[in-house]
Amino acid sequence: MAPPARKAPQKVVVVNEDRLREVVKESVKDAFTAIGFDINNPIEMQKDLNYLRSWREIVHKGGMRALTTAIGLAVIAGVGAVLVGLGVPVKVLGFMGLAAQQAQ
Repeated sequence: MAPPARKAPQKVVVVNEDRLREVVKESVKDAFTAIGFDINNPIEMQKDLNYLRSWREIVHKGGMRALTTAIGLAVIAGVGAVLVGLGVPVKVLGFMGLAAQQAQ
């Protein structure tokens, strides 16, 4: 059995509150800049975020509508297949199909 791995010695750093705030502010600015936001123009940044939210909501609503439509079509197709299998369109509606109508 291998000996347990040694942990690197931990270093304690003492930082005052002002320096900590500065480091956090720089980190946040770097993170937003890395993903393409201009942190120096907060109004434009808010507009960008609002635009992204509106697109997210539109896509979500569209996806839900598409799913509802797909389920509806599947149910209708299933019911239609069962009815055709039972011969209901021919018996009840007098539907013989396009090929049968052309043959007459």
